[in-house]
Amino acid sequence: MLRKFTLPCVLFFFLIFQAPYIQAETNPLLFPAKKQPWVNDFANLIGSEDKKTIESLCKEIENEELATIVVCTIESIPKVKKEYEKVLSYGTDLFNFWRLPKEGVLILISRKDRKTAICTGYITEYFLPDGDAGEVLRKYLIPNFKNGDYGKGIIEGITEARKLMLKNRKLMYPEKYK
Repeated sequence: MLRKFTLPCVLFFFLIFQAPYIQAETNPLLFPAKKQPWVNDFANLIGSEDKKTIESLCKEIENEELATIVVCTIESIPKVKKEYEKVLSYGTDLFNFWRLPKEGVLILISRKDRKTAICTGYITEYFLPDGDAGEVLRKYLIPNFKNGDYGKGIIEGITEARKLMLKNRKLMYPEKYK
């Protein structure tokens, strides 16, 4: 008799305690729908000229087969998971929700939270490791963001990330990329 109820009870408790996490990772209300291939400015932080420059840079980098770079600005990160207190956790879930390629880079900016992150795909981590991504954030993005110049910060950050990815790719494949 006890065995008859064990499996249903275990499944019931699993679903009760896991439902918020399952829902958070698949709920389209938590993540904005990707509308553009490179720049998704939901918080209206980037001017039109800067947006064109960013799109051009991202397209060039994609044509060089370095990475697919996507920029996303949002008003704030939903407070549905404790992990989302760290912008990188939300950025990683957004990266996966948008199904960015393993050669992808997501630059996420949350205006009200005053947080930003660079999330890289599995392959891109080799060309833009976390340490280099952090340096790009500290040197190029954040100083410009503090001055209210989001477009300039993103442009400078992408430009520097491109240089780092090219350098690292040459180190990894010297015979192919001279």
